[in-house]
Amino acid sequence: MEELIIQPTKNSQLSWYVRNKAKLNRYNADRRWYCADCDFECAAAYKTTHLKTAKHKAVVAAKEGGAPPTWCNTHKQYCAADFELCEVCNISMLKKSMRNHITTKAHLKNAEKAEKAEKAEEAEEEGPENLD
Repeated sequence: MEELIIQPTKNSQLSWYVRNKAKLNRYNADRRWYCADCDFECAAAYKTTHLKTAKHKAVVAAKEGGAPPTWCNTHKQYCAADFELCEVCNISMLKKSMRNHITTKAHLKNAEKAEKAEKAEEAEEEGPENLD
């Protein structure tokens, strides 16, 4: 694919943004932050906000094997009934987040791995004589 080259006209000059595009891209890329626990990327300025979210806290608690933080509408905190277990990824998350979680790359990748493992188990149970 050919890159579009923008040329200045006779009486104009390229904008500062066009002239410094590579420099800006490096600058913005350096200011991104990735949360490995949640498989989430955001601007570095939002790092502390993300770390305080219930979703992040629930993911970290599930990975550490502890109970997720609780929130109950009457007590303004989470309770166990608000969480659901994704058996494919083996993580506990808020029920309202499950629909979004099912569409993530990580979940789809884990679902594919689980399906392959299940097929391998079925083939193994049938026995080596059916491997032709």
